Amino acid sequence: MKIAAVRAYPLSIPLRPMRPHSPWLDGMRKQIIVTLTTDDGVVGLGECFAYGAPLAVASVVEESLAPVLVGENPTEIERLVEKMERSMLLYGRRGIAIHALSGVEIALWDLAGKARGLPVHDLLGGRYTREIRAYASLLRYPGPADVAAACRHQVDAGFAAVKLHQLDVESVRVARDGPRVRAVPAGVVRGAGLASRRLPGTGRGERRARDPDRGRGERGAGAGVR
Repeated sequence: MKIAAVRAYPLSIPLRPMRPHSPWLDGMRKQIIVTLTTDDGVVGLGECFAYGAPLAVASVVEESLAPVLVGENPTEIERLVEKMERSMLLYGRRGIAIHALSGVEIALWDLAGKARGLPVHDLLGGRYTREIRAYASLLRYPGPADVAAACRHQVDAGFAAVKLHQLDVESVRVARDGPRVRAVPAGVVRGAGLASRRLPGTGRGERRARDPDRGRGERGAGAGVR
């Protein structure tokens, strides 16, 4: 089985008006679906963040990464990810480039699962739990009053946790002081279940937040809230 085609499809998704309004909303409407098709017709699907620049991300997928992948065995994921990373050394592995690579890697895992007739979680070491906590990932808002309103809305909707993307400590304080809500500054995981762990076969390192004071002060921008 070999990869025969790699395509990127920019999408513009209609979203309902949101209150409070976020300047990020327009950019979030634009996302990208990636397809990897094998020579025997199996299709893997992935998704790239675009953050308002979908054509640029799609161009990286089709003009930079597709030539690296066509003809390759899609089940050799770790090797292919390294090969893609090396192909992008001249213009960096951040921002638009890593958005594109991430979508392609998701499609590789989807393709591997379909080819083997297994759910992807089995390929990553098996099911760890039957349930996971859901949290609301908020957009970025102009100020603390908007953050308070957004947190209140999500808590009323039944979420036990939210994630903030603010750049000011006051917004984190307002979220922390809200009803049934306690904010955790960026970089800290305090009972929120958000620590990452190594995924078998990916070659990825392990990153866990352990210091309860890490991320305070001016780095207290984003936050997990419970």
